[in-house]
Amino acid sequence: MTNTHIEKSLAEINWDTLKQGRTYYPSPVAWEDEILYFLFVDRFSNGKEFGGFNDINGNPVQKSALRTTPLFNIRNDAWKANREAWFNAGKTWCGGHIKGIEDKLGYLKRMGITALWLNPIFEQIPQSGSYHGYGTFNFLNIDPRYGSREDLKELVEAAHDKGIRIILDIILNHAGDIFAYKGGDRYYYYQGQVWPVEGYRKDGGGYLDMASSHESEWPGSAVWPIEFQDQKIWTRKGEIRSWDAFPEYIEGDFCELKEIEHGSAIKD
Repeated sequence: MTNTHIEKSLAEINWDTLKQGRTYYPSPVAWEDEILYFLFVDRFSNGKEFGGFNDINGNPVQKSALRTTPLFNIRNDAWKANREAWFNAGKTWCGGHIKGIEDKLGYLKRMGITALWLNPIFEQIPQSGSYHGYGTFNFLNIDPRYGSREDLKELVEAAHDKGIRIILDIILNHAGDIFAYKGGDRYYYYQGQVWPVEGYRKDGGGYLDMASSHESEWPGSAVWPIEFQDQKIWTRKGEIRSWDAFPEYIEGDFCELKEIEHGSAIKD
């Protein structure tokens, strides 16, 4: 049975239960000997491609009712796309998912890949265009546009069966654009000043007071797990303008992505 429960809090995670009866795929003796393949899940595959590659058993993949997308052919397809439409389509989600990666494990294995590095796959802000995965909103869930927890488990199991390790890119430097500064204005870093905030963004519009937790706003508003709703988690020092200025480039927001407080930087 698929486990559909998503924890709201770190306190809900029972680490002993998770470890019970588990066997672990060993790390390599030396990671520098691995052949890594890095991909953006959204841009890799939606499992509908056919022609020009073989399945995991080495059989040619043919067109079918479920496979309707021919692979790009430079001779037949080059220079035919409308540039503006193509460019605009690349600004948001394109539909690749975890199952699409599993579908291509045979292709990756035959390329000689031994470790597959995925972009962050945790849940992004609802309605956002963060296909790249670097604007996390819920650090305990897989973004449904990528798939489910079960999809990830099945990918890892299938990859391990083919001798391929899976590396998850986990960003704990910042989250997505989960809150607004006072008045919804754009604030910039200035001498370590902590700026006033409007509050966590509320799904459907408006803001939530950062001074209290918002368990009732599950699952579409604020930020999760609930421990991250403590306003002291965030530096609240505005957007970085000078990437060469210390400690600005450590303490400031990475564009609209909100910086997580990691402790005081050495100022001298």
